Amino acid sequence: MWLFLCACAQPHNDILEKAFSLIKTCHVRGKEEVWLNQRILQGALRALDPHSAYFPPKQYQAVSRMNQNTMYGVGLEVKECDGKFVVQHVISETPAANAGIKIGHVLTHIDGAAIPPATPPDVITAQICGKPGTIVVLGVNNKSVKIKRTTVRVSSVRHCLKNSILFLQIRFFLDTTAKELKQLIECHLKKCAVKRIVLDLRSNPGGSLQGAVAVVGLFVDNATVVHIKSHLTEYNKTHLCEGKALYPSIPLTVWVDRYTASAAEIVAAALKDHKRARIFGGESFGKGCVQDFFDLPKGYGGIKLTVGYCYSPLGRALHREYF
Repeated sequence: MWLFLCACAQPHNDILEKAFSLIKTCHVRGKEEVWLNQRILQGALRALDPHSAYFPPKQYQAVSRMNQNTMYGVGLEVKECDGKFVVQHVISETPAANAGIKIGHVLTHIDGAAIPPATPPDVITAQICGKPGTIVVLGVNNKSVKIKRTTVRVSSVRHCLKNSILFLQIRFFLDTTAKELKQLIECHLKKCAVKRIVLDLRSNPGGSLQGAVAVVGLFVDNATVVHIKSHLTEYNKTHLCEGKALYPSIPLTVWVDRYTASAAEIVAAALKDHKRARIFGGESFGKGCVQDFFDLPKGYGGIKLTVGYCYSPLGRALHREYF
């Protein structure tokens, strides 16, 4: 693991080798190799950007399931807001809802350990997730709450119809989000005329890039969705939605806010650039970057690294500089 870290830091690996040698020799817990390596990974990745992160084995298994519609946890989502970790959503009829946790509550501890500043929200979610039937203790609003984990079925879309306007709130993007949207739109079209669709992307933290591309493809024919720019060939590409759109002519409005991020920003920008939708709500978060997961040797879990930046079909940067 030491060699892995040093190799990533060429050509100045001699400096890191010296520093690591001192840490291993002189730090009070320097002989605990696994513990020490994990702490160094956490610190190094946190310093790169707010979205790169290290996941120990159990957390890595949990975070790898986040783009699926089934997760093992308590049924809440967290976002970072002004340096605090705030409950963004509580899924009804889940352990979190039954324990009285509500939107806006502040999460400070997990199993007695304080959540470090600048921890990515998906790292927090991975820590909360775990085997169904096990207990997690959350520090919420200065109180300790014991919650038993369960299997949570997740729907990424909420909906309602008012005055022939179909409101579709996409809470996050899964690989299955476009399928969910199609089923809901078809259901309402069979019942009545839909004069306009409103895609509500407020407080949407992002999620699956493939899911975002598929959602744009419901409304735009054969179009560019996003350009990813990276120094790695496998990520440096343009993502397209191919084929005929199912709903190319229903008037479309997209609602965003300052917590609209990542895949949600990609969707809003693509629909705007193709003049398919009107955008309301002001500036979004500015997390126009792509992460990917990489396995580490057995016993260490994996890491998530920012591998590219996102640009709208017309070339507008969707990311902001953090450092």
